[in-house]
Amino acid sequence: MNLRDMLTRHAPLAAAIAAAGYAVEGAIVLRAPQGDDHWSASGYICEIAFAVSLVATIVAIAALVAGRGRAARTGGIIAGAGMASMFVSSIASIAAGGSVLGPAFFLGLLTALAGLLVIGVTGARGSSDPWWCSPLPVAGFVLGIGLGDHGGGLIMAAAFAAVAYALATRAPAAVARVAD
Repeated sequence: MNLRDMLTRHAPLAAAIAAAGYAVEGAIVLRAPQGDDHWSASGYICEIAFAVSLVATIVAIAALVAGRGRAARTGGIIAGAGMASMFVSSIASIAAGGSVLGPAFFLGLLTALAGLLVIGVTGARGSSDPWWCSPLPVAGFVLGIGLGDHGGGLIMAAAFAAVAYALATRAPAAVARVAD
């Protein structure tokens, strides 16, 4: 089994894990906003859920762009690099018990948004997935950032739950094309 087959097979699960992690993070932050330092148990749980979500998002995005054109794959690489930077910041924050590596997180966020925008535009212009699937991650990120502690994580969860659904119900022709 090659990497593309694995991505195709596990993509819906990865997107669902991302949705669950964003939902946990969003629900905790909605109830008890996380400060920048001296985290309580909820702060750690929130950040761990966010870190898990980032890894699952990288896998889901990789599967979403697999088998597509160069622009979409490049957008996937850029988005993955940005999310990896946010993941490093998240892990460092968990280790420190508070927010650290803020510039790495912010740079990763901007990079991820740029990559997701490319994926959204290229996917909406021509993809075998439903037209709404590729723009959902960037829309979720933008709305999630805008809402912040007031339900942003829950918006991300809804976006990735929809991506999980779209990936799980891919047409057989699309799955075959990705697996080639």
